[in-house]
Amino acid sequence: MAPTAIPGTTGRPPPPALAGPTGLALYASGSLFIADYNNQRIRQVDPRGLIATVAGNGSSTFAGDGGPATSAGLNYPAGAGLDASGNLYIADNNNNRIRKVLLYAGYPTLTLSNVSTNNAGNYTVVITSPYGSVTSAVAALNVGVTEPQIIARGASFGFLTNRFGFNVSAPAGQAFVVDGSTDLVNWTPLCTNTVVVNPCYFCDTNWANFAWRFYRARLP
Repeated sequence: MAPTAIPGTTGRPPPPALAGPTGLALYASGSLFIADYNNQRIRQVDPRGLIATVAGNGSSTFAGDGGPATSAGLNYPAGAGLDASGNLYIADNNNNRIRKVLLYAGYPTLTLSNVSTNNAGNYTVVITSPYGSVTSAVAALNVGVTEPQIIARGASFGFLTNRFGFNVSAPAGQAFVVDGSTDLVNWTPLCTNTVVVNPCYFCDTNWANFAWRFYRARLP
């Protein structure tokens, strides 16, 4: 007796069968990764329910490091895990190794220019078509800023034409403030300037009014 066709499946190949699935990992996008133990593969089921092989060629060997993951040989993979960057880690049981797959390496990237600390936060990408839209997983943007270095020093540190001063070195265009204090606790701004020619020279026209005075150069 011929089997009865399931409605809607005529002409479609049957879905690939699993053989001894032993480990699961769920990615933030909703994809499920399965350690298909006896098939020597790692399978992915996407949010639509479509299954695909992402690692392993079906042979119980150790091979393929540095090449395409689907061409690599696994030896009874017993588990799978993912990190925050989407890298896939496989417990390659009989090979006694942990294998790493750069799962999303080479995917399109978004480059942002002129980013400041005000732009830090969580972002998503929305793709829209006439048939609907889909929103990506949340990506966190962290902005690290290296503080510009300001150095107060130089051969001109000391008295010049009966005035006390020193050079201030900083990146061109960098604004800086020079403060003065007599007790290292209370500071008074003496000068605010922007570096045009590096180094630039600061002099204290009121130095003679103090028995002693401390100075510091800082960002505004």
